[in-house]
Amino acid sequence: MLEVTPEEPKNTARDSNRIASIEDRLIRIEEAHNITRSQISRLNQAKAEVARLKEQVDKSASAVKEDQFIENKKVQAHEMAKLNKRIADQDAELQHLNKKFEFISKQAHEETKFLKNQVELAIAKQKQLEKEKMTFLRNSKTNLLKGFIMGLAISLILVVIAVFLLKTLLFS
Repeated sequence: MLEVTPEEPKNTARDSNRIASIEDRLIRIEEAHNITRSQISRLNQAKAEVARLKEQVDKSASAVKEDQFIENKKVQAHEMAKLNKRIADQDAELQHLNKKFEFISKQAHEETKFLKNQVELAIAKQKQLEKEKMTFLRNSKTNLLKGFIMGLAISLILVVIAVFLLKTLLFS
């Protein structure tokens, strides 16, 4: 009959906490993605508004009287320079946000891949250790002390692995 040690529920709880921590981190990354997308959308809307304003300025130029034409052209040229500068500034900001978005996406993908691998490794290691523990317990039924020491050693190894993974996740 399989005996359950008090350390096993703690290990499961640690694994659950670690997985929850990973999921929380993924949610924060997705929120950063959503914020960046929202900023890009607002910049695109502002760019469309600038284009509309530019078109409106162009239409108003044709309605101006001939004697005001030269003066209005100067004003329009100044406004166009401002709008062109504004468009250039918004284009630069859009490019910056696109680069930032790409960087965040790449980083999120790499972190997700890394975290997934770490979880898979931890689960595989835990299964291997449990298998070894079961084999050991089956082979040493007569010696209870050996079984207890092995169980304690496996639990300590799992704790060390969990601490290592937690440090790795928190400092990466």
